[in-house]
Amino acid sequence: MAEAAELINNAKKPFALVGHGVELGGAHNELIEFLEKADIPAGRTLLGLSALPSNHPLNMGMLDMHGSYATNMKTQECDVLIAIGMRFSDRITGVPSKYAPQAKIIHLDIDKAEIDKVIKTDVAVVGDCKQSLPSITRLLNKNVHREWRDSFEEYRQQEQEKVIEKDIHPTEGPLLMGEVTNVVTEATHNEAVLVNDVGQNQMISSRYFKFTKKLSIVTSGGFGTMGFGLPAAIGATFGAPDRTICCFFGDGGFQ
Repeated sequence: MAEAAELINNAKKPFALVGHGVELGGAHNELIEFLEKADIPAGRTLLGLSALPSNHPLNMGMLDMHGSYATNMKTQECDVLIAIGMRFSDRITGVPSKYAPQAKIIHLDIDKAEIDKVIKTDVAVVGDCKQSLPSITRLLNKNVHREWRDSFEEYRQQEQEKVIEKDIHPTEGPLLMGEVTNVVTEATHNEAVLVNDVGQNQMISSRYFKFTKKLSIVTSGGFGTMGFGLPAAIGATFGAPDRTICCFFGDGGFQ
């Protein structure tokens, strides 16, 4: 814990990777306290999208090959990378030997088998992040990384103008998946549970859906099993009867 805190306290460009472990451990509040105390920008994995609200000022977007420009570029610029409850999947790392070679790596995970499996870590913290995050947070200095945090905006603005705006507000042609996703998430006030199948529908809906509540995404992130969406949505309806469930799937998954 002390080694991790020391690295973070001395960092000029810290960046956190938020994964499914935060959701499974119910460590949402602990995560926010950790990020806010040290002013650490964060990206979210596919399975960790609702671990941090989409509108939180330290949320910089979705990670991986289908994620945001800013999070992927800044991964290669940070000096300390803090992975929280995530496994460094190939969609996030690409070629492991070229992944964030400039950064010191801190990996928090409950599963010891995930440590050093893909990316070599400098400091490993094995345990439930609901317990480990507060232990580290207590050792952190109150910090401000305004220049580093603001530097994400250049990439975000480029992506907004060149990609996102065209995806969600096209001026001509047929309906686009991004456009439909944007309409649905706005109609449900960004409070629905997103369930999706596998394929482009999974990536586009995950990319453009907005989350304001925890435990709000159900997706096949490991095996990537086509046909997952509809039965998972039925289960989510029983599991969270007070929530609106939105399911996105393609013709292959529906069959």
